[in-house]
Amino acid sequence: MTDQDFETMLFNESSKTATLFVARAVTDLDAMLGEGYAVANPAVLAQWIAVAGSQMVTLQQLHGANGLATQIERLGTMADAIEASAAAAHAGRVQ
Repeated sequence: MTDQDFETMLFNESSKTATLFVARAVTDLDAMLGEGYAVANPAVLAQWIAVAGSQMVTLQQLHGANGLATQIERLGTMADAIEASAAAAHAGRVQ
């Protein structure tokens, strides 16, 4: 995948996400506060979307951190196994 392809994919996905956020925000605000509230109160709508976006970023960071922690644990387990194998091989040569 080229850099251009990756940028195009990111742009397309971000556009879909923004569309989803706005549609969902309008639906949720109108459901809570009455039909037409979201359109009549764009500042509230904008803040609602900002909070949703911030929460999404936080959840993505948490997911990434958990994935990184899992990989670090796996590397530690692999390192321990390699060290044990090397120690056993060394012990076999010493005898």
